[in-house]
Amino acid sequence: MCICNIRFEHKLTNTIMKRILLSTVFTFGFLINTFSQTTLSAGDLAIFMVQTRGSDDFAFVTFVDILPGTVIYFTDCGADADGFNTPCTEGAFSYTVPSGGLSAGDIIRFTDDPSIFVQYTDSRINGTSFLLSTIGDQVIAFQDASNPGGSTNAANNPRFIFVNNVESTIFAGDKTDSNETGLPNGLTDATALRTALGLGAGPGPGDEFDTAIYNGTYDFSSGGIAAAKLAFSDLSNYYQTNLEDTTYNSLIAAIPSNLILEPSLSNEELDVKSLNIDVYPNPVSTFLNIESSNYIINTNLFDTNGRLINTYNNINKSLFRISLDYLESGIYFLEINSSNSKRITRYIKI
Repeated sequence: MCICNIRFEHKLTNTIMKRILLSTVFTFGFLINTFSQTTLSAGDLAIFMVQTRGSDDFAFVTFVDILPGTVIYFTDCGADADGFNTPCTEGAFSYTVPSGGLSAGDIIRFTDDPSIFVQYTDSRINGTSFLLSTIGDQVIAFQDASNPGGSTNAANNPRFIFVNNVESTIFAGDKTDSNETGLPNGLTDATALRTALGLGAGPGPGDEFDTAIYNGTYDFSSGGIAAAKLAFSDLSNYYQTNLEDTTYNSLIAAIPSNLILEPSLSNEELDVKSLNIDVYPNPVSTFLNIESSNYIINTNLFDTNGRLINTYNNINKSLFRISLDYLESGIYFLEINSSNSKRITRYIKI
């Protein structure tokens, strides 16, 4: 199975705007974005994997471009048309979109880098433990309806975006129960374009599966956004299990690697001693050196829109030199995978 990042076609205006943004705000070695944040609507992203068995895990795909600084909250608190319980003693995380922004089709997985998810509490959600229960639970994505850049009381005024519920096939649960949820305001489980996925084993509370994961294709370049939304909201495209069996493991392995964008660019940032990988010089005019105490397995080069420009496979060297003199001036992303399973993504300026 081909494992590749999802990328959808972007309108020319969006592409031009991103390139202008990324080429003009590079100052003092830092990439700074001054644009406002993105207000998300129901269905602008889909939570396509929830894992309550063993280590908690979830993943989402975005169907829209999202500007840097946008804040999205994820919680296992139950909700209904009136919002969250007051208070909910379960937990929540906030995720802030990094400086490069996200493009439609990007995937973010919680366990790829849990440090980018920050524990969140307020007067409505005051629990400090995001613990998905093996007797059924849900993950709800929401924004602060008043401020897409986040606030200190986001759960009081939530704009619900998506919910994946493995506790039941319907949304009639009691939100005061730590394992149940109703249907959050503005979401639907009754149309083809579902924004609420009921992926339990039956309609009753506790008719659960430990895990639900998308088992469709990750390549929607031909059908675009509309086809992707339909596929990810189709209940028949999900595999549910209580066991980490062969099918489950293969579907986990098939989740495309997300591109975690770094918040800044500088020579100091690129000298990644903690990961034993050095990338130099930066900026670069002709040759870029990649040096590691471990063998470099492969390197992927992307443009600012996440398009793959080149892949260097089976390098098996501790020092590798890439010729970049064929590239136009601008900002690029370099993803490096080494033999000790370290993966980093860094900005490169040409």
